[in-house]
Amino acid sequence: MKRVACWFLAAVVSAAAAGAAAGMVLCRRMPPPGGGLQPGDRRVVEDYAADFRLSAEQTELLRAILRTLRDEEAAIYRHNRAKLPPELLDQLSAARRAAETRIRFMLDADQRARYEQRRASENDKR
Repeated sequence: MKRVACWFLAAVVSAAAAGAAAGMVLCRRMPPPGGGLQPGDRRVVEDYAADFRLSAEQTELLRAILRTLRDEEAAIYRHNRAKLPPELLDQLSAARRAAETRIRFMLDADQRARYEQRRASENDKR
């Protein structure tokens, strides 16, 4: 009887551990509601997908790049709320440049040329 109880307990604990592990894996793969993007980011994804004729894979990569950028920016702001000295502004600029590099990397040559044109016109507006 004691042996059966031990086996039963081991089975219950194993099932619970497997369920918890599966839940953690699934939660990591599921994006937050709205894709985890800010409204402006969703518009950027839609615009880039249309303008550069991104594949579904490229569109997902762009979403991931923008989510990473927003997470990096939020972490910098969270840790330095009072004031943004030049070093922090440089960190934010570096995060944006890294995101732009990742975007360029995922685009093919034609898409990249159109992306560069867009970036140049956006910089001209500033």
